[in-house]
Amino acid sequence: MELFKVHLLVSEKYQDSEVEVKSYDLEFGKKMLEHVNEFSGKPAVLSLKTIDGYQLIRQDEIIYVEVFGKEVNIHLNGEQVVVRQALTSLEKLLDSKKFVRVAKSTIINLDKLQRLEVAFSGNYYGFLQDDCQVVISRRYFQQLKNKLTL
Repeated sequence: MELFKVHLLVSEKYQDSEVEVKSYDLEFGKKMLEHVNEFSGKPAVLSLKTIDGYQLIRQDEIIYVEVFGKEVNIHLNGEQVVVRQALTSLEKLLDSKKFVRVAKSTIINLDKLQRLEVAFSGNYYGFLQDDCQVVISRRYFQQLKNKLTL
C-alpha cells in the first residue's frame, strides 16, 4: 500500500523552490509540513568569531553551549571555545533537530545527552558526554521532553 505520492518538478522557468503538501488527513499534513519546515541547509561547520579571529567548529563536535557573563562558551570534546556572539543568534545557526535550549543560558546537543536526573529543587540535571553536567530548568523541560519524545 502506498502511503503518499511524491512528485519532483525541476525547471529553469521557476523563480523559487516550493513545496506543496496535499492530504486528506489533517494530522498527516501537519506533521509533513512540520518536517519540511524543519529541513534546513544549516551548515555542518560554523565559522564563529572569537577573540583571536574566526574559528571553524563542526556542529557535531559541540557538546553544549552556555553563557557566562557576556561570553558564550562552546564546550567541545576536551576543549572550550569562547565566542563573541549572542546566544540567540548562535541558536539560530544550530541544527534545531539536534540542539535544544534547556535553560535561559544553556543549549545542549541531544546526540551528546546520556541521561537525566531529577534534582531536589525540581529542576533536572543533564549528564552529557565528557562528564559534562548541565542544569535543565523546569521552564524548558517540556521542550526537551518533546524533542526526546518522552
